[in-house]
Amino acid sequence: MYREPRSLALAQRIVTWVCGACSSITSPRLDAGSENLRIVALSARHLEISEFELFAKAYRSWYGYAPAERNLERVFGGFLNQRRDLPFYVRRFIPRIDTLAA
Repeated sequence: MYREPRSLALAQRIVTWVCGACSSITSPRLDAGSENLRIVALSARHLEISEFELFAKAYRSWYGYAPAERNLERVFGGFLNQRRDLPFYVRRFIPRIDTLAA
């Protein structure tokens, strides 16, 4: 079962700050995998949840029921480690975040 470390919120802030600082210094050309990681990190920070919880909320929003945690861990791990594309339900969920956070 996935458990978050207590320092995750601080780590999320550092990662998004570094991504923001690096994007202003370096050229804006990023590969699709890095861009997806940045979008997921910023979206999770905006909702004040972890990236894993973002995947779970997106799944729940699309299918209407909670995901099997083992399957979600497999999808999330593949996204992080193997730079797979975002699942379609996460891509559809991210544009609606502003209405959810309000």
